[in-house]
Amino acid sequence: MLKSFARHQIGICDLCGLPYTHGIARWCLSCAESLFDTAIHCSQCGLPLGEPAQQCGECLNTPPNWQHLVCLGDYQAPLSHYIAQLKYQGQFPVAKDLAQLLMMAIKRTQVDEVWPEALISVPMHWRRRWRRGYNHSDLLAQSLSKQLVIPYMPKALVKNRMTPTQQGQNRLQRQSNLRGTFTFGTLPSNIRHVAIVDDVVTTGSTILEITHLLHEHGVKLVDVYCLCRTSAGQM
Repeated sequence: MLKSFARHQIGICDLCGLPYTHGIARWCLSCAESLFDTAIHCSQCGLPLGEPAQQCGECLNTPPNWQHLVCLGDYQAPLSHYIAQLKYQGQFPVAKDLAQLLMMAIKRTQVDEVWPEALISVPMHWRRRWRRGYNHSDLLAQSLSKQLVIPYMPKALVKNRMTPTQQGQNRLQRQSNLRGTFTFGTLPSNIRHVAIVDDVVTTGSTILEITHLLHEHGVKLVDVYCLCRTSAGQM
């Protein structure tokens, strides 16, 4: 799958430690391939399916308010290791490398789909961003924008209040925490199709809240591009 994306470069693979002459970002072709989940996922919610199908039963009965979700895989090593490097250790080059893998997953799954007109990222409250110094989702979206050649709108959304950490909370708790958290910022009025970029989607509560807001302001179609899709019990 990745051979068409590989380029001639000499390096040492970040995972296996072996030298390579053709690779993807910081990985040899074999290790880069291992970062992609081979399981079949629902095209709408992104959770694993037990059998070949486009959508899971829950999405067929009560679909979420977004159209497609594309992810690299589940939240487990080594992907979780690289996400932690970006999110908590400030290793900014990881954003470009992970975005390159995500770009490949998107191009593989959206061959016949209509592409979004803009990318937006999940915003961080200004106080939390000030403490950390950056928003990892913003860095990921910046890199993905360049690789997909789709405009990135960093001011489309604003997070107007601090929320407790979502880790360990169930869907209802997360939805309660997030209600009214985001406000609409700046987005050209003619844009009708956007993709939300984030690192990990767990219950989907954040995406649900943001999508509601986007629909209220004229956006018709929403896709989700994330590194990992997982259930709340795995975080």
